Amino acid sequence: MTLKEAFDRVKNLNNESLINFLENEMNQLELQDIVIYDSGDKWADRYTVIIDDAVFGMSHNPLHPQGFNQFAGTLGEFPQNTEGKLSHLGEKLSVFPNDDVKEAVRLRKNSQFFKNLYYD
Repeated sequence: MTLKEAFDRVKNLNNESLINFLENEMNQLELQDIVIYDSGDKWADRYTVIIDDAVFGMSHNPLHPQGFNQFAGTLGEFPQNTEGKLSHLGEKLSVFPNDDVKEAVRLRKNSQFFKNLYYD
């Protein structure tokens, strides 16, 4: 049984605290190799998403025809502050901000471009 299948079975039990705990645990597992910064709603590319060493800019709705979802380069190409951090990109998130960003990240991670870039 996968973690998702177990979660779906627990969801049917209607134990709210257990459901919340498992949702949080699943989000943590999904974000294991992913870092997301939120610059707020000031910019079209609100989210900076780092998958392994690849950096992507994404809007709040990256899969929409008018959304933004673009490869921006590798982590080494991005300026870091004096402590070697990327805090200037905004607040570091511990969960996906919404389902659109989550799906966009999944698609990026499974794309042939990404696989060629990192796994060839």
